[in-house]
Amino acid sequence: ELKLAGSVFCFPPKDVKVSGTVLGHEYVGTEEELAHLREIGWEEARALLQLLPQAMEAHNDELHKIEEDQTHASNTTSSNNKHEPPSVVDIRLLHLAVFLLPFRHLLYIDKKGKEQSVVSYMIKESIKYKTKDISSVVALMDHADKMQTIIRTLRDVLEQSTNHEFPSELPQLCRLETGLLLRTTKDLWVSCLLMASVAEMRDVQSCGNNSVVKNGMDDVLQTSRETYRSILNLGLDKCWKVRPLLDGRQLIKSLDLPKGPLVGVYLDDQVRWMLQHPNGSKEECERHLWQRKREREGADEEEHEISRGISDGVCPSSPVKKGNSAEENEGRHFSKKMHVESMDLM
Repeated sequence: ELKLAGSVFCFPPKDVKVSGTVLGHEYVGTEEELAHLREIGWEEARALLQLLPQAMEAHNDELHKIEEDQTHASNTTSSNNKHEPPSVVDIRLLHLAVFLLPFRHLLYIDKKGKEQSVVSYMIKESIKYKTKDISSVVALMDHADKMQTIIRTLRDVLEQSTNHEFPSELPQLCRLETGLLLRTTKDLWVSCLLMASVAEMRDVQSCGNNSVVKNGMDDVLQTSRETYRSILNLGLDKCWKVRPLLDGRQLIKSLDLPKGPLVGVYLDDQVRWMLQHPNGSKEECERHLWQRKREREGADEEEHEISRGISDGVCPSSPVKKGNSAEENEGRHFSKKMHVESMDLM
């Protein structure tokens, strides 16, 4: 209310180059124009922070419901299996990240000539947080858009359904893309989910009449709750702690690989396969990796033959057009629309 955020969270000095966007507006112009852009960002920060309690309340309700379901299941099945506590929200960092979210696309050049996040400068120079906390907030910023894509894509699927009421269950998440995101955000994924929910609520709030906004925000909150439950049901929570079926030495021996960067390529292949096949065996994974090796070696040989033909002055009768390989498809940027499987939640 006092509008002191700009005084507390300082920007890099005027002689330091800052580039990027604030709420879609390019950060360029006179000093007055830049000050106006910063003020727009702080106004947006206040609006986002006001929405956070709703997102947290919905998440806590879902968490309590899940705990009740697990307690009931344990009582009815007389099972002695204890559920590992799920990842939790870092409330302190979540509030800070949500407040600074409008500035996540700004970068500056540090003294070593490297690009750094303006948000990291604000936290380091203004409130003197630990390096670990700064890295965590920057990680939340870096993956907020990806997590929001999950929520928005699922909402789009729901809007295309014939039933206008919110269904009891969401389409199942794509294991691979969601798992890769969780492996990157790790324990921060729940905080990232709530931050993305707030961002999506704000987008809904910014357009439409009151009834449309109310229904849209309720849908975002429900989608966020179901996304959280789906990730738990799919067993993706703590997926970054799962040990590989084959370590580097075993891969070198099994696939007859030379030591070097190529081992990392097959470790990445293994991670992707394990995310898609959580109950797969070591032997099945090894067969998959051998198949990937044959595909790569075949592609390299084909490329070599084409290059040799061209160098000898022999051109193919028709251009060879390669389709997207599985590796290319898996590596597409997350900002493209996420594929959603049609089966129900587990």
